[in-house]
Order: sequence, then C-alpha cells, then structure tokens
Amino acid sequence: MQKVNQTCIEGNEDLHTIVMLNCGATIDLAANLSLTPSLKCLVFDSHKPVHINNVHGSEIGSSQVFIVKDSSVSEETVPTELSESEEEEGSEDDEATRKRKRERREAHEAKRRRLIEYNAFNYYSCPCSMLVYWLARELDRCDNEVLWLCAVGVTDQYLRAHISDVFYASCYTELAAAVESLNLQTRIDGMDDRRTGEGTSALGAIQQSFEPRFLLYRFWSLYESMVRSDFVVARFQLVHSRNLMRVNELLTKIGVSLKESKEP
Repeated sequence: MQKVNQTCIEGNEDLHTIVMLNCGATIDLAANLSLTPSLKCLVFDSHKPVHINNVHGSEIGSSQVFIVKDSSVSEETVPTELSESEEEEGSEDDEATRKRKRERREAHEAKRRRLIEYNAFNYYSCPCSMLVYWLARELDRCDNEVLWLCAVGVTDQYLRAHISDVFYASCYTELAAAVESLNLQTRIDGMDDRRTGEGTSALGAIQQSFEPRFLLYRFWSLYESMVRSDFVVARFQLVHSRNLMRVNELLTKIGVSLKESKEP
C-alpha cells in the first residue's frame, strides 16, 4: 500500500477517484493514503472486519473514504475507537462523582470488550462483485457484461467457501431473475433465427446451465473430477482410500462404467 501511495497517488493532481476492488477495507486508508479534499476513495471489499476508522472517521480525517457496505456493516454494528476517560471534577468523597466514574469505567470496559470481539476474527461477507452489481443496477447501468462478471465473482466466493449456501442461494435467485429479464429478447430472437435459418442472435447472451459440482469437469475425466471435488471428497469421506469404492458404486448406479469414467 505504501508503494502504491508513493508511485500513484502522491503528487498526482489529475487523480480524483480511487476505486478499490476486494481490498482496502481492513486497513486505515486515511492513514495509509495521501488523500486530499478533492480525492475520494471508493472501496468494494468482501474482507471483514472493516477498519473502524473507515466507518467512523479518525483524527487524520477519513471523510474521503467511502465503504460500499452490505447489511453486515453499519455505524451501529461497527464499534468506535476507545478514547481516554476525561477526569471528573469534584471530591473523591462525593458519592455522585464516584457513581459517574464507576458507570464510565463500566461503559469503557464494555466498549473495549466489544472492540476486541469485533477484531477477533477475519471473515468474508457479501462478494464485492455483488456490491458492484447492486450499484450498477441502482444507476440503471446493468447489462450482460456486468451480470456475467457478478456471477463469476459470486461463484468464485462460493467455491472457496467464503460465503454460505444460504447466501449463495439468495444471490443465485437474484441473478437468475436478472438473467431472465436481460436475455428474454435474445431467446425470442434466437427462436426466430432457427425458424428462418439465419444467423443466431444468441451470441453474447447468458443462459442458465446446471452442471455437477465436479472440479474442472470440462477438462478432466469424470472420475478425476469426482475424486478431486471438495463436495464429493467431503460427502464420501475420500480422505480414506477405502472409501473410493463409494465412487465406483455411484458410477455403477448411474450406468457409467469405470473405464468410461476415466476416459477424457
């Protein structure tokens, strides 16, 4: 980050906007980048937790940093930074003063625990491709290219186990509806092309397809894809070599011989 700041940002008067894709949210950007009042930083990042200064600001000033948030990030869910307690005026023998100090210490301790819990683990939330898609949709700039890139990004996060099955199903439902909407006319034109025998208009269109959850299925043999797929390995417990017989039994049930399954 320091190298990027020195080579691309410092002294660059023509630069007015920095867009960060899937990076930047977990560090204090105002402290690491030479941001000026005319320079804005827009962050799309699935990495969590978001640095508290990127949400609430800091003494350095982070009004130029804008985190594109999902439902897991808000000013209410992100704790603020700890500050030194102000000294209370009054005598130590004053009961009201002692009570205020005790309440403030308890609040300070609760805030400290919340901050520790917030920063305890690194995790992933909504894919940044989905955040970009939502922004493009709000600006009415959504097309098949944006939709395709979003689908690739969401699928990548799902295959890496960065998002849950439930969240992936939610994204899939939303993207499937968008695919249906944006590619309806393409399918109609394609039907007309088949009737007339003219060239297809389906080039560049997006269509749903259902494929088995086998790794590199289009490039490896069926057997190799199955035994190297995380889904099959976990389901059949293939960490034990004796359980490879389960794969053979499955192939037999679906009518595929072992020889055929190992052919490219």
